[in-house]
Amino acid sequence: MASLVCLTCFALVYLSSKALVVRLGVWWAEFLVYALIPVAVTFTVLYRSRWHLEMVRSVRTGCLIRFSCLILCGDLFFLGILIALFCIFVGLSRVGPG
Repeated sequence: MASLVCLTCFALVYLSSKALVVRLGVWWAEFLVYALIPVAVTFTVLYRSRWHLEMVRSVRTGCLIRFSCLILCGDLFFLGILIALFCIFVGLSRVGPG
């Protein structure tokens, strides 16, 4: 569930704030908007879950931050694979006879 939330949040943030972030023209602002917001939302979903409540709060928080970053990396990798497959299928479908 956290992975789907992260992917959805990334897509919504990208589509809704693309024009604003491009106008800033600062690469680190793009990183802050496109990476930290989905990671924060994913962290919130994981933190509110019942996952490893027996851990000490600081250890659990650090672990969940790492997992949130890994989930974002996994989602971006998955999105890259989907885009590559789309490009391959579009390229193969445009090949004409002969």
